[in-house]
Amino acid sequence: MGEYLHTIWTQEHTNTFLDLKTAITSRPVLQALRYDGSHFIITSDGCLEGFTAVLSKRLKTQTPAGKCVEWMHPLGFALKQISSMERKYKSYLLEFAALKFGLDKFSSIIWGFPIKIETDCSAMKDTLLNSNMNVAHAR
Repeated sequence: MGEYLHTIWTQEHTNTFLDLKTAITSRPVLQALRYDGSHFIITSDGCLEGFTAVLSKRLKTQTPAGKCVEWMHPLGFALKQISSMERKYKSYLLEFAALKFGLDKFSSIIWGFPIKIETDCSAMKDTLLNSNMNVAHAR
């Protein structure tokens, strides 16, 4: 078995592994929460494989040259495989379910704070902006 891996694993694999190891250990990927009044951002996506949600915040810093730099930094990540019942949902309902999953997953962090929702589903956007939303979607 070890001989087999030796023929597949090349120096390029080793270099890539070491680069990845350096990237995730030299600077924190996730940062501590800052309750500074700025909004949280929830980005969600749903498909027939599962739901994902990322909780982020825009962070600002000033470079030594005095330039203000802003970036979106992840604070949390959640995913789940969908159930057989959820597999029957239409695509835009999967997007709604993924958003609800994200809101539920991060509710203890975001409760009472402003949030922005990011989605790539135009049907969900149109539904959320509709003043005559049906009860199931409003819930």
